[in-house]
Amino acid sequence: ESLSIRDEALYVIARNSEGSMRDAESVLDQLASFTEGEIGKDDVNRILGVVSEGILFEILDYIAKLDAKSSLLKLDALLAGGADQFNLVSSLMEHTRNLMAAKLLTDTKIPEISKESVESLKKQCVNFSEEELLYIFYIFSNTLSDMKKFTAPRVILEMCLVKLCKRDDFAPIGEIIEKLGNLEKKIFSEKITDSPGAKSPEVKYAPSGLKPSDKIATFEAMLEKNPAKPSLSPEEKKPATTLDAIKRVWHEALRNI
Repeated sequence: ESLSIRDEALYVIARNSEGSMRDAESVLDQLASFTEGEIGKDDVNRILGVVSEGILFEILDYIAKLDAKSSLLKLDALLAGGADQFNLVSSLMEHTRNLMAAKLLTDTKIPEISKESVESLKKQCVNFSEEELLYIFYIFSNTLSDMKKFTAPRVILEMCLVKLCKRDDFAPIGEIIEKLGNLEKKIFSEKITDSPGAKSPEVKYAPSGLKPSDKIATFEAMLEKNPAKPSLSPEEKKPATTLDAIKRVWHEALRNI
């Protein structure tokens, strides 16, 4: 039977059939029976019961703007219209994957995505870093798993959207590791003076092979020899504890991080 169908509609059928020719043919049979004229992407979405791609773009736009209110209102409208919440989360996971692909494969054709969708994905992916997309994907993944375990899956999905819209800025992992390394070096090479202008012996940087407990002990010994508060009374001069050490360098730690 001859059918007039757009390429974008075929992409949706192929993606949802997951390699099953029988499933794809079943969808085409339903489309031929219930659709007149040229078959588009919206027709396929209606038959399959999945949300349209435009809605996925809209929800991710709200997440990019940290707009929790709009995302919850959109979710409420979708569920009131009969959308399947489990299918919605699965579609959001796939959309996030497509955004990552569009961000990484800038000069390469992205598998299973139509040319029209690729252009829209490239425009939206600039609103997210790679770290954010990974975080969003895993939050959706965990949400879908939790929704299957609880009797109120909608509540889990609502809190998922709020959490994504309340996320903090993400720093690259390499940058965080570098800052922690610099902070460690600064702590164990710090010169602590008894009074302004007074000299104190330099404490060498602790070897990288030391365990955290050994490093703390080294730092406590340094503090004992070079107390941060020289005016302490005799009864206040007690051996430095781990908490003492943390308190004395906490302001420095915050400044470096």
